[in-house]
Amino acid sequence: MKLSAKALAVIIAVVLLGGIVLSNTLGWWNTSGGQGGSRGGSGQGQLQNIDNPAAGESHSEEQAAFDGSIRGKTTFQDLLEWGVPLENIETILGSPLPERSLQVSAYCQQQGLSFGRLKRSLQEEVDKIQR
Repeated sequence: MKLSAKALAVIIAVVLLGGIVLSNTLGWWNTSGGQGGSRGGSGQGQLQNIDNPAAGESHSEEQAAFDGSIRGKTTFQDLLEWGVPLENIETILGSPLPERSLQVSAYCQQQGLSFGRLKRSLQEEVDKIQR
């Protein structure tokens, strides 16, 4: 059996995209660094409304569960629920706490801050609670 170049290209595209969709559905497709990466990418930040799940992506139990790691989807509400004091967050930010449902990575993009640097400082606070 001989495959034409077009048929082979279609098969490859279907297998790649199908693999991505399947791994995303199973929760295996994870990226790190948040929107646009930590080197000043051009991704747009996203708001997550935890008070009204119908208004967007709901706040999942997996995110709410304390696992001790700040990720791209971690919200300021998550940090508060994990036990990080409000005053400590505001000291690190150098400003009042923004909307609690705002993702830390989205806040960094809005303010022109490095997510990696802010994440390290906040992670130190989270780690203090774990001890």
